[in-house]
Amino acid sequence: MRTNMTGRKTIMAVAAAVLASAGLAACGGDDGGDSAEGDNTVTVWMSLNDQVIAGMQADLDAKTEGTDLKIKIEKVDSIDTVLKTKIAAGDPPDISTVPQPGVAASIVELGAAIPLDDVLDMDALKANMIPGTLEAGTFDGQLQALLISANVKSLIYYPKKAFEAAGYPIPQSLDELTALADQIKADGGTPWCVTMESGAATGWVATDWFEDLVMRFGSVDDYAAWVAGDLKFDSD
Repeated sequence: MRTNMTGRKTIMAVAAAVLASAGLAACGGDDGGDSAEGDNTVTVWMSLNDQVIAGMQADLDAKTEGTDLKIKIEKVDSIDTVLKTKIAAGDPPDISTVPQPGVAASIVELGAAIPLDDVLDMDALKANMIPGTLEAGTFDGQLQALLISANVKSLIYYPKKAFEAAGYPIPQSLDELTALADQIKADGGTPWCVTMESGAATGWVATDWFEDLVMRFGSVDDYAAWVAGDLKFDSD
């Protein structure tokens, strides 16, 4: 049975509120389609590890116990690519986490997002969220995606004892880091080991570093132009 748009939106609104309280994203499509588990089942896609998903599922089960609402989390790898494919096929999940605001923007452009302004407590969010985080999910003046985590990137781990034994200083700038790498090579060592293989998502580690460098040496406007494709990838 196909639910009507109003009924499905009501279910989605309740699910979004529950998900937000559990610390999950609330961003997805509302084509009014059937759910494989039934009309009151909301499907959520995530790409986190199995243990985290299991813990979130248990938390959501507890929050929805005694109600007609069922929230089912499904693990999906290469989620941004698969999500866009499913949207194009007219078969998206109800709610999905996505890796970057840019992916959320593309979902909005595809017409597959539901505004959350009338679902979540916006006053509470504005009072408690770090400035700029709500804006990251706001498109055309409406909150379309909720930031649920911020991951620290561009950290460099190094063998402390080996550095101390070699007398290597801890660099405080990119120039000092480059000089140190040159010194390690001159000493016969290998300064870098970076893993980037990740199946269909191979290379994402490098993109995170590039983003950091574009923001560090450019500006907010440069970064926005780069994301939009107006600033070329090989621009000085």
